[in-house]
Amino acid sequence: MSSFIRHRGTVIGFSSKPGNIQVEICNESACAGCHAASACGFGKPKRKKIQAVLPEGCKASVGDNVTLQLPVSSGFFAVFVVYVIPLLLLLTTLLLFSSLLPEWAAGLICLCVLPLWYGVVYGFRKFFEQHSVITVEKISG
Repeated sequence: MSSFIRHRGTVIGFSSKPGNIQVEICNESACAGCHAASACGFGKPKRKKIQAVLPEGCKASVGDNVTLQLPVSSGFFAVFVVYVIPLLLLLTTLLLFSSLLPEWAAGLICLCVLPLWYGVVYGFRKFFEQHSVITVEKISG
């Protein structure tokens, strides 16, 4: 198993941060090969712009095809922060407050915990940006 998640993209510009480039990637759905995809409308590819770190000594220009990589551990960390921790917070809050308060109040408090958690995540976004760095693996003109 590879220790990186890889995706191909095209350089569309340079970032204000030194050593960073802007890359456009195209997410294709799993039904891209389906013969009915053109009539369905759900299989349309989506384009996303992301920022990637260009390794020292590498040069890229607009229009170059690049391969981006993100460590798998960063992907697992993101899943843990965005899905696992909120689920645990939700369940813990519900179990704790359901024994102390009426059911409707415990449910309401549970719903208030999630925006607080995502506010904390937003507040630490610089930390998360440093933890999950997307780098350019190779460049092909």
